[in-house]
Amino acid sequence: MVSLGAQEHGFNRLVEWVEAWLVRRPEVSCLLQHGFSRPSPLARSVRRVPRPQLLEQYRQASAVVVQGGPSSIADARGLRIRPLAVPRRPALGEHRDDHQAAVTDLMAQAGEVVRPDSAEELAVLLDLALARPALFRDGPAPHHAVPERPGRPRIAV
Repeated sequence: MVSLGAQEHGFNRLVEWVEAWLVRRPEVSCLLQHGFSRPSPLARSVRRVPRPQLLEQYRQASAVVVQGGPSSIADARGLRIRPLAVPRRPALGEHRDDHQAAVTDLMAQAGEVVRPDSAEELAVLLDLALARPALFRDGPAPHHAVPERPGRPRIAV
């Protein structure tokens, strides 16, 4: 389950990351709530999902990938799901400011989310979520933040 929210800026970078993984995993069924991003022919793509149905999709999914918005993260955490949270980057035209990076950094340090920083990291984490979905539900985080550079946590797999 991939949810890109309703932000008016596109987030095609994350769509591309998910597609790169889906190409290698054709047996996987993926629901992509794409909002203002482009749909993917590799996923069941819908622009919007009403919140009750979205939360039900989160509950049923082996893995939940969200844009790094606080509301998306809070919805997943409210269901005791540890999402893979990818922040939008304003330098790429994905948002107007960098608050999502700050939110996901803090949440990753606290073990509340796992933050992949590349298509490769996302692929490794999605494979892990399919093999061991319980790691991304309640309990200790399966990964820990390791400093990449001062002031910027990075997920170690």
